[in-house]
Amino acid sequence: MYHDIADDIIKQINEQTYVDKLPSEAQLTDHYQVSRNTIRKAIDEVCQQGLLRRVKGSGYYINQITMHDAPVVNLSLGAGKAMRAVDSHLTSTVLALEDVLANQFQANHLHITIGEPLIHVLRLRQLNGQRYCIEDSYYLKTQVAQLSLADAQQSIFHAVKRDYDISVNNAENYISVTTLNDQQRQLTGIHDDHALLTLTQINYYGNNIAFNLSTTKFFNADLNLYFHSSQTFGGDSK
Repeated sequence: MYHDIADDIIKQINEQTYVDKLPSEAQLTDHYQVSRNTIRKAIDEVCQQGLLRRVKGSGYYINQITMHDAPVVNLSLGAGKAMRAVDSHLTSTVLALEDVLANQFQANHLHITIGEPLIHVLRLRQLNGQRYCIEDSYYLKTQVAQLSLADAQQSIFHAVKRDYDISVNNAENYISVTTLNDQQRQLTGIHDDHALLTLTQINYYGNNIAFNLSTTKFFNADLNLYFHSSQTFGGDSK
């Protein structure tokens, strides 16, 4: 229940229904007709995704993370939601949708054995009609049995939630600089060897169960990466 409320709060933030601050917990409790504890869990989830900050005695304020001069990828959101701020302008061209068997790299990162069945999705994504990124994703077939072409052209994570009730609970993020591999060059027709900012993510749901490995290579030279962190040491926030 609170996951759905968190998703709706994020939607309201992205649509600028909530611009500077969330309504109070009491107002949200009345709006969603749930307990105060459920609202607090939902707000905690939105905070973990870097979209809110709590000011003691004042409430929850919205973090203004959008950079007007360049796209922002919010690493706190995890794959599938990381580009939520620009989702309305994103389109996808599916270059590959196929069943494959896990190799050593995929097995290591998904915590499985070599040869386990996966669904491979390769997508070229455009932002405002311009080449934005290439996304190479693998889904465990034991968790996600199938994906349609229509789902791959839209939001895969929405389809996974709809069909399998799987939502990202936490994610590991790795940033590196790489180039396109041979398959990506062949399918995109892009044959230059430019270094590309690369984000590799392993996504987990439920009780820390890995279900997705995604590597996204960005063509934008002016990309901004955002990550929200809140840690307390000895009572002081660092």
